[in-house]
Amino acid sequence: INENKNIVLITYIYENYMEDLRIQDVANKFKISIIELNRILLFQLEKNFEELLHFLRINKACEMLLKSDAAITDIGVMVGYNTVKTFNRNFVKLKGMTPIEYRNHSYNAIYF
Repeated sequence: INENKNIVLITYIYENYMEDLRIQDVANKFKISIIELNRILLFQLEKNFEELLHFLRINKACEMLLKSDAAITDIGVMVGYNTVKTFNRNFVKLKGMTPIEYRNHSYNAIYF
């Protein structure tokens, strides 16, 4: 797979991570195996597909938590998670706190 195709692949993930994006669908779209897809991502970004997806979704959720008053459950769905449990689990794993703690902690840091 050439460098341009790698860029197109990564761009596709960045532009569609909030959708119901599945590794098999992405691999099929780019006519590569799941193993090859993860190899490219690990080489280019040092994250596999799942890690990249969670990284992008949780960082977008952080932005939304600070810039909107949307309910946390709604934000989880908007960034691509099907369940609040999965959203919360991945949020805590990446940020070391729950979404509500993040929102409250950040508001306090901004205003006080």
